[in-house]
Amino acid sequence: MDEGKGVKDSPQITSVTEPTKSSSPPARAKKALVFISHDSRDADLAEAFANLLRDASGGTLKSFRSSDKKGTSGIEYGARWHNEVMSRLGAATDVVALLTQPSLERPWILYEAGVAAGKLGVNVLGVALGIAFERVNTGPFGQFQNCDNDEDSLFKLVMQLVERNPDASPSEETVRSLVCVFRTRVETLLKEKGHDAAPSASGAEEANIVKLFEEVKVMMHELPERIHDRVRSALRKVQIGEVPFPKSDPKAHEFYDGEHLGARKIYVPVKFDSLFANLPKVTVSLQKIDLGDVKANIHRVNVRAENIRLDGLDLCFETWADSQVYDAVATWIAVGE
Repeated sequence: MDEGKGVKDSPQITSVTEPTKSSSPPARAKKALVFISHDSRDADLAEAFANLLRDASGGTLKSFRSSDKKGTSGIEYGARWHNEVMSRLGAATDVVALLTQPSLERPWILYEAGVAAGKLGVNVLGVALGIAFERVNTGPFGQFQNCDNDEDSLFKLVMQLVERNPDASPSEETVRSLVCVFRTRVETLLKEKGHDAAPSASGAEEANIVKLFEEVKVMMHELPERIHDRVRSALRKVQIGEVPFPKSDPKAHEFYDGEHLGARKIYVPVKFDSLFANLPKVTVSLQKIDLGDVKANIHRVNVRAENIRLDGLDLCFETWADSQVYDAVATWIAVGE
């Protein structure tokens, strides 16, 4: 790895797995997408970097950041956060990790970088903002291609990302001026956060940081799998799923044929992704419903969880009287230990 500052033209990423060779013709290159990995407390820095990429590319280079609540590049409300992040990582051509004092203290950026490089084979580049460049290259991010916050390094990084699109023709003068604006914005934001400079670690603090990073580095070859398992373990406390109305069930026609009256029920077994240690609390709601004759005065439908177990439950669709139900989708949330 080059010990100097700046970004190489072709970053080399250490990958856990070797790519599988294929005899089929090469697939068409996917459109460039930059995944901006950052700590939630650095959402303003991520927004500034996204704006830099957008303006430098004339709007042709797309980016994703999970903290985007105003635009269309973030995670929609109600979406499954972990699945959405993994999907965007898989679609990305590059992952740019914004490395700041808060982000180096949190595991999520390291997790996203490890999954991207080790499991998905995506380019990972780190950008040091408000911290000494040596701290980035000493820890687990030292195996990635990193960039300091000086003008030349950022200019090379942005040009490299913009030129991922073959038809891009960025103006070097324009890109350099935008980089200067970005650096000024970063300096202002860091001062507001109380990080006016990039202090170098020393003494006991430096020893502790190096020791922590070296311990993490030892497990980097299996980092994606190990952290993924831990995340899944943490998510066992909350499990979510959807259950469509079982139209193929022999009794399904009784819900809408108009010939059957009174109480009608259908049970659909649900199996949890993993066992709960104790019986979970389950909430069920309707996500979609397709009812019968619009002239009818009353429509009746109910969904609920019954026979809740450590490994699953039975979801009940129910209607009664003369109501007609053609289709429905229920959503369940199980919370426990």
